Amino acid sequence: GFYLAGHDTAFGVGFKSVTEIRRFCDFIEKDLATVESTTDLSKFEVKPDFVIAHDGTGDTVIDIVLFMDYIDEMSRLGPFGTGFPAPQVLLKFKASSGEWRLMGSTKQHLSVTLEYGFKVILFNQANRISLADTDETCYVMGYLSVNKYKNTQTVQFMGDFVDFLERGQ
Repeated sequence: GFYLAGHDTAFGVGFKSVTEIRRFCDFIEKDLATVESTTDLSKFEVKPDFVIAHDGTGDTVIDIVLFMDYIDEMSRLGPFGTGFPAPQVLLKFKASSGEWRLMGSTKQHLSVTLEYGFKVILFNQANRISLADTDETCYVMGYLSVNKYKNTQTVQFMGDFVDFLERGQ
């Protein structure tokens, strides 16, 4: 009743009818309940390959030159995918240390600018704007990339907030 197409997190889903959508949703709900009942989430750990922390508690601080070298090196090692995943990078920063702004046609995205103009781009996470003036430590899992705009290149971090990390990490 349904089909999938594409590759490694870039795929489409199609259904032949509304009935098939309902059957699929029922399947997902039951599968999720099974996974939750058989998985000890307290033992689940996120192990980033390295941590960027603006306060010096990670593997590196924000270092634009180092990040450019890293991005260049990663471009030579790709393509990444199933069986050869891209490095997992964790960015850790105090919410109050950044300049937060909403972006997108309906203000659905979030941009946080940290020191040295280092931007953190968080698609569809505008609901986190309430963190802006707090002392919360933010954890964002993602990757470094280069943004090219009008003959200017800047390094940015694209990612998603992660809430399940222990605060001691």
